[in-house]
Amino acid sequence: LLDEALTARQQWKTLAEHFGRLDVTSQFELREQLFNEKLKDVDDASRYIGVFKSGRQRFAEMGVTVTEDEAIFLLLHGLPKTTDW
Repeated sequence: LLDEALTARQQWKTLAEHFGRLDVTSQFELREQLFNEKLKDVDDASRYIGVFKSGRQRFAEMGVTVTEDEAIFLLLHGLPKTTDW
């Protein structure tokens, strides 16, 4: 994937092109990942919110608009159905 003959800038560009997938499949995979994310317990809240922040950032990098309503739905979907931990 990388070549020592390339400059650092060229290598970063190669990595970005390889790992910065923007295709529709990647978008649906990310949506599915966020949809399936679950809050485990009250101590898991920071991680849980962080996953959604990272997901929204990734969508922004893909040039995909995620509405506030969609973001709220995805976030609420992973909350426990009861208050029993």
